[in-house]
Order: sequence, then C-alpha cells, then structure tokens
Amino acid sequence: MSSFHRTNLGSFGHNLVTDVDGFAHTTIAGWMAANVAFAGQRMTREQMRDWARHQAAESRRRLALAEEGLAEWRAS
Repeated sequence: MSSFHRTNLGSFGHNLVTDVDGFAHTTIAGWMAANVAFAGQRMTREQMRDWARHQAAESRRRLALAEEGLAEWRAS
C-alpha cells in the first residue's frame, strides 16, 4: 500500500504523517505528487526529493507502529 487515507486505520491512524487531504504516502513518488502546503517556501527539485524521502521514511515508521497497535487490539 503506497498511499491511503489515515481513516483506513481508524483511531490507530491519528499519528500518521499525512498530506493536506489526510492521505499518508509511503513512497517518495507518493509524496512528490501529494497535495502539500509549504507556506510560501520554494524548494529545488533536489530539496523536494530529500523532503519526500524523509516523509516516506517517517510514514513507513509510523505506519508500522499503527499496524502493530491494530494487531494487538485485534488479538485482545
């Protein structure tokens, strides 16, 4: 799953990194195409790619935590 809405994970999705529309992206390409607001900041393509790489890594980390919590909840 490379992009999904945070509500797909119910209350376990509240800590995900999302774009303006509430979608989490686990790939660089997903973040590069995402609806994001930079409050007037200008970035080069390279800076944007570095930012997207960071966002994707953080998204995957938080997704793993959310899925772990969801699995624990389902098991109880």
